[in-house]
Amino acid sequence: MSNLLTNKKVRSLKGNFVWTFSGNVIYALCQWGILIAITKIGTAEMVGQYALGLALTAPIFLFLNLNLRVVMVTDKKNQFYFNDYFKLRLITLILSMSIIVIISLFLDYNFITLFVVLLVGLSKAVESISDIFNGINQKAEQMHIIAMSKILKGVISLLGVIVIIFITNDIIMTILSIVLSWAFVLLIYDYRKGRETLLLYGDYNKNMKNKKSITLKSMRNIAVISFPLGVVATLDSLNLNIPRYFIQEIQGEESLGYFAAVIYLMVAGGTVIGALCQSALPRLAQLYLEKNYLKFIKLLNKLILIALIIGILGIIIAFVAGETVLTLFYNEEYAEYKGIFILIMIAATFWYIASFLDAGINATQNFKVQIPIYVTTILITIGTSFYFIPNYQLEGAALVVCIGMFVRLLASVIILRNILKKLKLLAD
Repeated sequence: MSNLLTNKKVRSLKGNFVWTFSGNVIYALCQWGILIAITKIGTAEMVGQYALGLALTAPIFLFLNLNLRVVMVTDKKNQFYFNDYFKLRLITLILSMSIIVIISLFLDYNFITLFVVLLVGLSKAVESISDIFNGINQKAEQMHIIAMSKILKGVISLLGVIVIIFITNDIIMTILSIVLSWAFVLLIYDYRKGRETLLLYGDYNKNMKNKKSITLKSMRNIAVISFPLGVVATLDSLNLNIPRYFIQEIQGEESLGYFAAVIYLMVAGGTVIGALCQSALPRLAQLYLEKNYLKFIKLLNKLILIALIIGILGIIIAFVAGETVLTLFYNEEYAEYKGIFILIMIAATFWYIASFLDAGINATQNFKVQIPIYVTTILITIGTSFYFIPNYQLEGAALVVCIGMFVRLLASVIILRNILKKLKLLAD
């Protein structure tokens, strides 16, 4: 099978999945290792500060990043040049950091927490630049390059965190080490490999008359196309982070630290799902463009089955060995949160299946139709948070996540069915 970007034979989906899965697993384990290092060497308060930084900065970056990588990967007709995507990404990064700085001025947190928020934002900025270069390789289905990038970032940042937090026991210096680690990988690997793929396979560097005016027009067009994806990504992040905001406000940073540690087990399982989504997205987009709808549906069904199996295994583990798992990865204090762990694994099952459904929707480039999915989900999450979290605390927060993910799954099923019905692939 050839790729429209490269016009060359690409790696098999299985090969790409193995590479992406390996890279995602190692990266996720390293990120988990960072959380564990802060938990064991530092304090629950430090975990809460780090989690709060992620919760505050993620929605801003997700919105203004506009999920350009998805637009780039699914643009199988090569309507835009890489430089258009890259320049638009730089503009949005400047806006994102400016907003974070402004918001920080009005937050009623201590200096250390505010500084952590700013540093986490800076790490997101570095990550966003790497993401746009990795998009080049994902479109060309060169997933091994992206996998190596994740492995390098994960290992180097984990080693840096362990050394820094052990020596200084300072959360600010610890997060700064992450920023520097990711910037190092961006400069020595992501940038170089991205440019190599462009030069070897790409079609972006043609000489153009009136290049400046074309670039401005192209950036505007990309922004219009990708805007719904930015909205969707932001709402998706808020859906997971809103319970954290309520916990922070009602119970404080220590309780948030416990909740963040447990919910990361859901994210860890998501590494397998993320690997498959990233590997399958360009292939799904290609099948859809070629109007090979039967293979499109067959591949999507296989992915959904895998998500269901992984989710059920997570639930079983939480029921049978929840206390042991929490004690093993964290410490004995976390064992009492087995009930939260079980609810989070149920939510994870809904999330994993919905992720593949969303990948199918993205492959068709029906970006706008996803907005109702996330608007509905976020409204449900906010409404249930007001009731469950004050009354049932962390258990209530886990239940809110569970309800939100189920609503997202249900809405995704409805939207994808409507798309397929229009193609006459499903009966009414």
